Amino acid sequence: MSNSIFPQNCRSVTLSRGFQSSHNTWVNKTRWDGALKHTRVWGRIQDTGANFIVEGWECGVEVDNTQWVRIPCANLATAQIHLISVMDKLTFEMEKAHQTKNI
Repeated sequence: MSNSIFPQNCRSVTLSRGFQSSHNTWVNKTRWDGALKHTRVWGRIQDTGANFIVEGWECGVEVDNTQWVRIPCANLATAQIHLISVMDKLTFEMEKAHQTKNI
């Protein structure tokens, strides 16, 4: 490997210790520090090409007040902050169809 000053040629930047781990650390810290500020969702993140949409069940303190929500987000990090748990794809499709039918 050459002795370049550019980070993409540096051995310390690998798939396991690159920028992804710091991104995940920031998302997890922000998710728990701002738990009262952000809507918490059990659902999935959808990429529209222009932005991201978090869609699913709102995980509120009160079980009787849960509702199906769609939250547009400017970037993936913001979407990940809202998503508390990923819903499997089959369950998501069934719930989404059920919620669409009820509207």
